[in-house]
Amino acid sequence: MTNWGCTGCSPTEGPAPAEGIAARAGCHPRLVADWLDGQAASGLIGYDPAAGTYHLSSEAAMALADDSSPVFTARAMNAVGAFYADIDKLTAAFRGNGALAWADHHPRLFDGTEWLFRTGYRAYLPEWIAALDGVQPKLTAGARVADARAAATAPRSSWQKASPAPGSGASTPTGPRSAPHASGPRRQG
Repeated sequence: MTNWGCTGCSPTEGPAPAEGIAARAGCHPRLVADWLDGQAASGLIGYDPAAGTYHLSSEAAMALADDSSPVFTARAMNAVGAFYADIDKLTAAFRGNGALAWADHHPRLFDGTEWLFRTGYRAYLPEWIAALDGVQPKLTAGARVADARAAATAPRSSWQKASPAPGSGASTPTGPRSAPHASGPRRQG
């Protein structure tokens, strides 16, 4: 529910009833209660029936509530939403010539893909850059980088924070947001 602004189930705020979470988040109480019940039934969040309160474990908070965590995945679910938004395009591709360009997907796919990889890039990209012989000094000295990306800006902004090069122009992306679909050879049989 992070994208809807319903972030009232923060572990730092402690256990709370659905009505309290809905009020803090500015969301409809019944819908929040239904959503929380589904999350509790699946084990993603905890529910105390005696107190009528919901809570996040520290592990669940890392994945669902802390967007600075290297395992935060809540906003990546936007990618799943894109498949529903693209159902007519997917149906046409399956019934037609099989083509659906990456760039023709719903924008949620790009947002969800970026969010899926963003946390990992933030956590690990500095180590990856440091492991490449000679790359860190070049970036620090202002080397320009071609940003060939499928998602929006997560990789670029992550390495920029890891290797700032003031005035280098390294933050200027080059190339399109996504490459057009290229048909490769079809599998036989």
